[in-house]
Order: sequence, then C-alpha cells, then structure tokens
Amino acid sequence: MRLAQAAIPGPGGDGQLAVFFFGPGGGGSVEANIQRWIDQMEPAKGSAPKPETFQTSKGFKVTWVDVSGVLKPSSMGMGPAKEQPGSRLLGAVVEGPGGPWFFKVTGPDSTIGGQRDAFLTMLKGVRSK
Repeated sequence: MRLAQAAIPGPGGDGQLAVFFFGPGGGGSVEANIQRWIDQMEPAKGSAPKPETFQTSKGFKVTWVDVSGVLKPSSMGMGPAKEQPGSRLLGAVVEGPGGPWFFKVTGPDSTIGGQRDAFLTMLKGVRSK
C-alpha cells in the first residue's frame, strides 16, 4: 500500500509525507479519499475545507485539499493515538495512466503550513517514466 514516505522537518516538529499506489481501479474514488482525509481532521473553527482541482502540464488531473485543525486519533493503526491540535493535512489524488496515486502530508501546522507551496510544486511536476 505505502509506496514511499519521508519526514518533513520544521519548526513545529516533523511532519510526514506518504505516497500510496494500489494499481488500476484501486484505492477508492477521488471523492471518497478526499472526504476520508477531511474526516480525519476536526477543521479549525470558521474553516470549511474545499477540494481544488487542476491539470498538470503533463496531463494529470490533481484533486487536493488543505485542512488545518485537530488531527483525530486513528483507529487504523496509522496516525496518532490521541488528538493532535494545531495540525495540518495536505492530501492529493493524482489521476493518470495505470491508476491514481495518493499523496498525504500530516504534521504540525507550523511545519506543514510552510510546505504547502512545495507540496503543490511537487504535484504540478508529476510525470510518468
């Protein structure tokens, strides 16, 4: 499931990037994944996470979301055992040949917020071999 992962160092402590690939038709729909990521957070008051979509120059469709607030405890064995206030989640589904790729970044908002533009740049640079 998890194809790659990396630590993201920053002022609030480390965040984490995880990349998932399940093959053609695997991993669920774009909408289901975006909603699952939103549901993993308790968004900050007054914020309503809104997925956004763009097309890369290489023809990949990217749907992504940015959610800040409280990262909820995980019951799936991955993620925090207790609530993590002051967190941020960046999630993206990249649709292309061979099936969708899933990118998820979580960690302290003070770390991840400063990496938002880098995350988008990475997504815009996605290409096949």
